[in-house]
Parts: sequence; structure tokens; C-alpha cells
Amino acid sequence: MEKSLSIFDNFFDDALYNECYDYSIRKFTSNEESFKTNRGWPAHLLNDSNLVLIHELSRSNALHKRITDTIKSKYQVYNLNAIQFYYWTQGSHIPWHTDIDYNGGITIYLNKSWDENWGGIFLYKDGESISGLYPKPNLSIKLCGGIPHSVTPTSKNSDVRFTLQIFF
Repeated sequence: MEKSLSIFDNFFDDALYNECYDYSIRKFTSNEESFKTNRGWPAHLLNDSNLVLIHELSRSNALHKRITDTIKSKYQVYNLNAIQFYYWTQGSHIPWHTDIDYNGGITIYLNKSWDENWGGIFLYKDGESISGLYPKPNLSIKLCGGIPHSVTPTSKNSDVRFTLQIFF
């Protein structure tokens, strides 16, 4: 697949963005045992990151269909592997990698606000240059074709960084 990066502001309509945000908060604060962690990631991805909690959205959940329909419409991506909510705790990050096991990935930021001093910056390489994006509510980034990217560590006083992670 050809290397490409797409950035989409206000990816979801307001209602769907708020539904995703509310769902992520409910799961994060519930007593349910519905999380995997980054501890199962390969060592080169785990590195020295603190805990990342991962909740996979069931395909039977109505929210899954609404998210999938928006991705089909805006990105023309039709075969999703999984839709997962990621909870990046203080000190969590992911080192440089390419998602080479997938055709591509999509990140959608869910935090209502993010202080740039909290870290959690998405970085990507374009040849010899490195560019970055701070988490911004409802911002979507789609990467295809193995573009090297990483996420800087979140600071010890940051909020938990909420994202939707979708691989295809």
C-alpha cells in the first residue's frame, strides 16, 4: 500500500463525537473487567512505557456501526480489523514503529481538551523531517503504507489521553 497520511478536523459529527467520549469515560470509570493492556505488545513497542489500557468495542455494539459508517464515508476504508479505545496513562508512550502488520491505522482523539505541556504528541517521519500533532478533540489521523510514527510520553501530571485506535 502506498504511503499516505490524512488529517481530518472534526471527524465525527458532534453527536457521535460526544457519544464516543461519553462511552470512553463510562468504560474507564466502570468496575467492569473489560481491558487488555500494552503489556502484551512486543518488547520493541512496549519499551519503558507506563500502562496503556485497551478496550475493544464489540461489533454488536450500535456505536461500532456508527463509527464504521463514518470511516467508510470519510476515508473509504471498508474492512476494519478492530475499533479500540486506548487510555494512555501518565508516562505512557509508544516508540517509533510502522504498523507494518496492517494496511493502515486511524487515531481519533477524544479528550475534550489537552494541554501541550502534557506530552502525548503524535510524531511522524516524512523522509528526513519529523512533524508532530498535539491531541485535539475529534481530530483524526489516518496512516497507510508503513509511515514511521511514535507518541511521546505523557507527563506525570497529564490527564489520561483518550483515543480511538482503528486498524485495517
